[in-house]
Amino acid sequence: MKIVLCKSHFAGPVSGADETLVTYALALHQSGYDARVVLLYPCADDDQYYRRLRNAGVEVSFVVTRSVMFEALQRVRNLLAGVLFFIFLMPRAPELMRRIWQLIMRAMTHLHYRACLNFFQSARPDVLHVFTPDDGAALLISAGHELGIPVLYHEMGTPHHLPMLEDYYRRLETVLSLCTGVAALSPRLSAQWSVRFPFLSSISVLPLMIERPHTTRGGRARRRGRAATDAGRRPRARVRSP
Repeated sequence: MKIVLCKSHFAGPVSGADETLVTYALALHQSGYDARVVLLYPCADDDQYYRRLRNAGVEVSFVVTRSVMFEALQRVRNLLAGVLFFIFLMPRAPELMRRIWQLIMRAMTHLHYRACLNFFQSARPDVLHVFTPDDGAALLISAGHELGIPVLYHEMGTPHHLPMLEDYYRRLETVLSLCTGVAALSPRLSAQWSVRFPFLSSISVLPLMIERPHTTRGGRARRRGRAATDAGRRPRARVRSP
């Protein structure tokens, strides 16, 4: 089964949604599935999430292989975000910058719908797993639906989100009915999102995964020995959940 895990772009350097996507991709890959990561926009070669995926042998592809405008917007956004006096002099500057960013990204992303269709028509995955309502989530869901590919949307947060995210969720709401399935991180979040989106027949639960640490066989054996000694019993192998 070919599973494609999708997002507009890596939003790092620290991103809970990016971390979750990478962890799921690694777990599926290690379990023998043909798991691939597809981003709408390319990331830097030294991006930490990109490196982790490539080092583990997970294929990473980009719908748009080069976007000068996206790269320029990223640089401008990072520059303005780092100018602290700009924020202090204009208290509403962060909100204004975010609004401008959303409007530009929405217009730019819409232009890539045909490229997205062509990409997935060629790749023909069995499942599209779309994470978080970022700039391209609605586009990815719509493209998958038009091509008849089952789409799973995976919500990472709470319906009691910050006001700045409301625009993302309004656009997401228009395409959620196109999804084959919708999932949240916990039963509580599933119930909360069911109230927010009552038109959905059900919201499944797909919890967070934790990436297994890379340890040597000797290190694992020593830890098992210590644990068994502390418990007052003979060493024996323990089964871990994936």
